[in-house]
Amino acid sequence: MNPLALSLRDIHLPEKTGLESFAIGWWILLFFMVVFLFFCTWIYKKITQKTALKIAKNCLDQLKKDKQISSHQKIKELSSLIRQITISENSRIDSASLTGEIWLEYLDSLGNKKIFNSALGQLLIYTPYQKEAPSNTEINQLILLTEEWLNAQS
Repeated sequence: MNPLALSLRDIHLPEKTGLESFAIGWWILLFFMVVFLFFCTWIYKKITQKTALKIAKNCLDQLKKDKQISSHQKIKELSSLIRQITISENSRIDSASLTGEIWLEYLDSLGNKKIFNSALGQLLIYTPYQKEAPSNTEINQLILLTEEWLNAQS
């Protein structure tokens, strides 16, 4: 055999492929995977939000029924419960450091109503510093306001 008669060519590497060379099935699979991940994240947030609200409502009912706790202690626990809910449902950075009137305005902005920025809402921020405890009717009204606010959260 004559080596010059053979028509041998040099080895050619295939062209580099880009993302556009994938088959349509892979693109569809990728799309559904992204949608599935977003859906799972959304469901997880909804489940944890509902669970936190359900636990808060149960704690609020227990606080309402407990007759052995003093008025000052009820206000402290109610304030603590509201703060825990706002931290669990919203950004900790936004809600954890707020105090006083700004805290009450923030709570009202979450509920889209002027619930806490009233005389009853003021009990949350001023009662721990007063000697006289609020009356049971004021505490019960504040608990009802808190229930209304929790219902507005869901």
